[in-house]
Amino acid sequence: MAEITNRKTILNPFLNLGNSEGLFSVVCYNVLAGVHTNPRWLRYPYVHPAVLERKHRIARVHEELAQLRADIICLQEVESDLYEDTIANLSSFWTHHNVYKPRVEGVATMVRKSRFHKEIHFEPIDVDTLTKKACKECNEDPEEYTLLLGTIGIIAVYEDSNGKRIGIVNTHYTSWWQRPDIQSLQLSLILKRMTEISKDFRCPFIFCGDFNTTPDRAPYFFLSNANLEAEGSKLISGLPLEKSKVGPSNWKHNFPSLKSSYFVVQGKEPAFTNYTGEFIGTLDYIWFTSDRLEACSVLETVSELAIKPHIACPNFQFPSDHLSLKSTFRFKE
Repeated sequence: MAEITNRKTILNPFLNLGNSEGLFSVVCYNVLAGVHTNPRWLRYPYVHPAVLERKHRIARVHEELAQLRADIICLQEVESDLYEDTIANLSSFWTHHNVYKPRVEGVATMVRKSRFHKEIHFEPIDVDTLTKKACKECNEDPEEYTLLLGTIGIIAVYEDSNGKRIGIVNTHYTSWWQRPDIQSLQLSLILKRMTEISKDFRCPFIFCGDFNTTPDRAPYFFLSNANLEAEGSKLISGLPLEKSKVGPSNWKHNFPSLKSSYFVVQGKEPAFTNYTGEFIGTLDYIWFTSDRLEACSVLETVSELAIKPHIACPNFQFPSDHLSLKSTFRFKE
């Protein structure tokens, strides 16, 4: 477990971090749904079957979460039995507050009650439903723009003892690489809902999850630049949404201050957050609204040297094919 837990904290070199008062930490982690680990599928042929056993992987996930000691934990690919049998017990033990949207691969958000004691708002997100509504408003057929096992998420707002509120969005995007236009549209629809909630509750946001997109693709550009105009439009050139009504009407969002915590602190995204025999790259991010929050530090990601002896992930040391991220924030005065 040392390869996972012995990671250095990288401080934001542009901030004065004299004390830890007011800090709070966020972990984002796709824990790999058991539905993907059936040895008969040969999805991870380099893995001994014992590594994929539920009991072994859950024990590893629990150990890692305990070591990370976050105030807010956002998990993806959480199956209902995993949540009910283990994550729920873990959150109770850690005095976390949990919210969960059931699905074959759900998401779970847990918040330490000693840091944010009051839940102000909670709602599940079914992005296919949001997409159908947007298409209806533009008189377009929604079947073209919804995805099998579509994107889901959770939006919640919490309050600390000083009355400061934080919005948390935890999401898992479908890995349909051929359609970055649809991924960008779905991001836009979640961001629209975030805009409404931000006005209602006057809160900054953490927006994290498995976005299933790399930094060189349209969804990342859209999040970073608040639009898909000019250079961004080239990343969806030739795709159906480019010429649609529902696409261009949603190619902007209202959070120009949205930044990736790892990029802000270390000047670049991690080299990878997903490491398998078929793919190595960055798919997971912790975004934040930088006009009201400051990214104080990030936990360095696991070195490739720690993974290569095992060929890839998952393995005996790493229970998921994704790697956990951790960022620390504080409210701007």
